[in-house]
Amino acid sequence: MNDRDRIIDEAFKPAVSARAEDYCYTLAHDFEWAGAPDAGGVFVFCDERGREWLRIVRGTIFVRAGYSWDGCSSAPDGATDPATGKPITYYASCVHDALYQFIKNRDFPYTRAQCDGIFYRLLREARFPFARLYWLGVRLFGWTHV
Repeated sequence: MNDRDRIIDEAFKPAVSARAEDYCYTLAHDFEWAGAPDAGGVFVFCDERGREWLRIVRGTIFVRAGYSWDGCSSAPDGATDPATGKPITYYASCVHDALYQFIKNRDFPYTRAQCDGIFYRLLREARFPFARLYWLGVRLFGWTHV
C-alpha cells in the first residue's frame, strides 16, 4: 500500500467511540437478522482496534454485543415495544447505524439505498406505524451521516 492509499484508507476508517456512555443505546447481546439481501459471501467489519462489530453472511446481518449507537437521528425512537421492552425502532436503528458506519469500506456489500431498505424492513417487522416516513427521512438526509 502506498502513502496515498494509506491516507485514503485512514480517512475512511469508521469512528467507534471507546465509551458507550457517549451513545443512547448499547446492545447487551448479539443481534441477528436474516432478512437482508444476499451479500454473496461473508463480510466482517471491525473498528481500528480490531474489534468486530458487524458481520454479514449472505443475507444475515449480525451486530455484536457492546455495539453502541444513537438511535434514530433527529426523530423519536417510538413507544416501547411490548415484545422487547425496548423502543420500537431499537433494532432497526441499531442495524442501520452499524451499516452506515462501515458503508465506506471498500468491500462493503450494500449500497446506501439497500441499507435504507433494510432499515425500512426492520421497522415494518416491528410494526412501527411511521416506517415509511422514517425511511423517507433516511433516503433524503441519510447521506449527511455517511
